[in-house]
Amino acid sequence: MYNKIKEEDLKAILEVAKEKGISVIGHLRNVGALKAAELGIHCIEHGIGIPEVYLKEPLNLPLDYDDDDISQRFRSWQFVIWKNIDEYKAEKVMNFLIEKNVFVTSTLISKRVIKPSLREKELTPIWEKIPVFFKKYSLNPGIGEHWVEKDYENF
Repeated sequence: MYNKIKEEDLKAILEVAKEKGISVIGHLRNVGALKAAELGIHCIEHGIGIPEVYLKEPLNLPLDYDDDDISQRFRSWQFVIWKNIDEYKAEKVMNFLIEKNVFVTSTLISKRVIKPSLREKELTPIWEKIPVFFKKYSLNPGIGEHWVEKDYENF
């Protein structure tokens, strides 16, 4: 399942998956982790949908916000979330996910996203070890495509 799935669609998919014995994983920003766990999701990718349910204050995203624009997502959303966590709510959410046996696939990153000017230099020592399929994407600008210096510092 992906970010923009509606709750009723997720519910229908999970019901069929359960009948067929299929596990369901997803990015769950629109539905949220608690609702997805109640409905029977098996795994939440990158923790998406989890922090949104334990914020001190709701996110106030710009009107022109586009969740599919990964650069905008990290600038408008990701930087705000980690500065706005209610630790009491977070503990309750995590305990609920444990109770429901929901796995969470974390996303491990280095201390910083590699700036475009440094990518090739920093990847050179390991370049021969990278599978061909991944080489195609390794120097892709990715999330930092439209970033300014301050975005790298925040990340």
